Amino acid sequence: MVFTRQVVALARPDVKVTCLSLSEDGTQVAWTEGRKTVILARLDSEVTAEILCTIQHPNPISTVLLHRSHVVVGDDLDGVSFYSHSGEPLEHQAIDGGVQSVEPWGLKLAA
Repeated sequence: MVFTRQVVALARPDVKVTCLSLSEDGTQVAWTEGRKTVILARLDSEVTAEILCTIQHPNPISTVLLHRSHVVVGDDLDGVSFYSHSGEPLEHQAIDGGVQSVEPWGLKLAA
């Protein structure tokens, strides 16, 4: 007999999810819905997600990363943007040609 775990949905997105990031401590998750929307949610012990904020990014998103106290959003056109956990824009780093991926590098980021 094959043992299969039961699947529990954290969210029911309206459109395709293309990027997903979990916080290092496992308490938050961020994902993209469609091309320009980021959803940030808090996870609880009951495996449910409470939506904290929705971020509307101006360009099509290529990557999302939860890093330290920021939501890091990379896009194919303009570079990397940093948002607070309440969805407020904090900073933008323009990178010619855009960004395909952002990875943590200690306290820094590699794009």
